[in-house]
Amino acid sequence: MTSPLGRTARPSEELTDIELCIEKIVPGGEGFARLPDGQPVFVRAAAPGDRIRLRSLQKQRGRWVTEDYQLVLPSAERTSPECPVAATCGGCDLMHLRRDSELRQKASMLREALERGAGVSPDAPAAVEEVGPVLGYRARVRFHVGKHGKLGFFARASHQLVEVPSCAVAHPDIVRALGMIRRLARRFPEALPGFSDVELRATTSGVLARFFPRDGIKPIRAEPFLRALGKELSVAATEREAQAISERRELPGGVYVDVPADAFSQINPSVNEVLVSAVVEGAGSRQLKTFCDLFAGVGNFALPLAKLGLSGVMVERSPSAVRAAQKAAAAQGIVGLRARTEDASRAVRDLVREGQSFELIVLDPPREGAADVMQGLAGLAPRAVAYVACDPVTLSRDLKILVTSGLRVISVRGFDMFPRTHHFETLVWLER
Repeated sequence: MTSPLGRTARPSEELTDIELCIEKIVPGGEGFARLPDGQPVFVRAAAPGDRIRLRSLQKQRGRWVTEDYQLVLPSAERTSPECPVAATCGGCDLMHLRRDSELRQKASMLREALERGAGVSPDAPAAVEEVGPVLGYRARVRFHVGKHGKLGFFARASHQLVEVPSCAVAHPDIVRALGMIRRLARRFPEALPGFSDVELRATTSGVLARFFPRDGIKPIRAEPFLRALGKELSVAATEREAQAISERRELPGGVYVDVPADAFSQINPSVNEVLVSAVVEGAGSRQLKTFCDLFAGVGNFALPLAKLGLSGVMVERSPSAVRAAQKAAAAQGIVGLRARTEDASRAVRDLVREGQSFELIVLDPPREGAADVMQGLAGLAPRAVAYVACDPVTLSRDLKILVTSGLRVISVRGFDMFPRTHHFETLVWLER
């Protein structure tokens, strides 16, 4: 192995006495430092201002990474994590930072990503906006199930299960449901090993529990356990059962959505409400009349926009999500909204071929972004684009294409959808 100092040697021996200072946190949640020759090093569980002494390095995906180091001088931006398993669990990777430092670092990540990736320097916020509680905010949590029925999360960058007694960022109802599942599992020890995961959702009417069978078929031995649990929670262990139960979420403007247990929902309802308001208010202030909502889910943005009076199309590839949105729209008397059960990239091509255009395009893609639809958006002739993203790097990559096509970044807002992690949500408005 070639060391970063240019000689063939084992880094654990050669770099033992090299001290580095952590400059910042970067997307991915790692600390950033530089070796004496200028090469970057990405340091896990670090804080800006930490002084560390390297013990070893690993080359991963073409970059130097380490979690094997001595903390020589802790940064003043460090704090004691609120969770006893924060150091081993792969979930909340910024729980060792002070809250004010976490928000500043997220804003810095956003600004740098936009400048480096998209070539734009907007008036980005000095800090990502904090809405609602910092702990107990997650209304949806997916727990992995170990071979012996243990419940927890994977350790960072591995598939090693870390059993968690509780979860500091999970809604209290989810924590109680987790305890209930464990107690019942002791009565029915053969039940949980038949599943790979269980997703718990806290709703206004109770907790939904969706179990994922390891082999795709609900295990017969789990039936007594599921029946007992069903007396306390809404339980689904098959696709059909997951589509039959749903949660209702109130949105701004007197609108609600129904979210089937097999459909996506934002994990932080408080932040989601603010985010939806920002999109709806932005459309209203710009006096936009038509819209196309790509990656629409159950209508998180589409239903409030249609309620405001805009007419448009929502595009979503999940049939159960589309059915839920159509049913909720009809029940609330919302008209002017059409739905397409289609992949977003194909839908854009079809809409352009059909000669359709929209004043507003709403994008809320998954973490990998929306590269497949970027080139086609110009054919829909939007006056404005509202791009909602949970990853600043893929956001910046996509924005660069939109800016090249003639759109201009007007505003950027960051929302802390995922406190105590490196993730956050961003809303970017672009206009032609």
